[in-house]
Amino acid sequence: MRITAVAPAPSVRVGVEPVNIASGAGSVWVANLTSGTVSRVDTATAKVVATIQVGGKPSGAAFGDGSAWVGNFGNGTVTRIDPATNAVTARIQAGGQPLALAVGADGTVWAANFDGSVERIDPATNSVTARIAVAGQADAVAVGFGKVWVGNQDGSVTAIDAATNRPAGIRVAVDTDTDALVVSHAGVWVSTFYSGTVALLDGSTGRIEKKLTLRGQASGLLFAAGSLWASVYDHAEVVRIDPQTAGVVRSVPVGTKPRDLTFAGGAVWVVNEISDSISHFAP
Repeated sequence: MRITAVAPAPSVRVGVEPVNIASGAGSVWVANLTSGTVSRVDTATAKVVATIQVGGKPSGAAFGDGSAWVGNFGNGTVTRIDPATNAVTARIQAGGQPLALAVGADGTVWAANFDGSVERIDPATNSVTARIAVAGQADAVAVGFGKVWVGNQDGSVTAIDAATNRPAGIRVAVDTDTDALVVSHAGVWVSTFYSGTVALLDGSTGRIEKKLTLRGQASGLLFAAGSLWASVYDHAEVVRIDPQTAGVVRSVPVGTKPRDLTFAGGAVWVVNEISDSISHFAP
């Protein structure tokens, strides 16, 4: 299938070693691992409007319940930021090394913890209300189909029943080192880093329905504008994948070592870990 190349996407400088991104309140929020900061970028102007010190090694980002949430691999906390003031309003001790965050439709925050657990955080009390053990080292999380989907370092995906906080009995081996999860109407998409695999899992059973291999290391995932988007870490590009055919139909050059993705202000945004920047482009 023909891949249409375009000019490099414009970029915005943020903190040092950005690894995760989330969108909300007219902004994208970037977790900068090495500088211990969160960069807030206005999606209308593509400019940094705030740099928020959180310390440690920020390594996960999500937006929900009117707040930006940031995991911290360095100090085991989840930080809550008020977009009205850019102030930190809570630091929640999650334990271990929270690597990824997701917010459910009810506002519940879920933190994937590299120690092999998932923490459920109540935004009303800013406290951990459940800690669920999962197999492997959790490094990705997404919410959908009544479940919390967890990617693990060993290349497996497991699921938690969001109503009971208990494992849902789903464990599927995908490939080497899961890196991202995203939910679409068709199911749950997962990327595995070293193998370059992207797979679609059935939202009820976890069975693999579709699978493709990218030409490099598969990192961040996003479902937006009717398509699946994946960052290819070692090729400095984001690819558009047709969810029906599971084929790559477009490639967009971005910065060096792209990772996490989000959609905001009519654009796809991606963090470039080594360029210390985020790129953005129209879908």
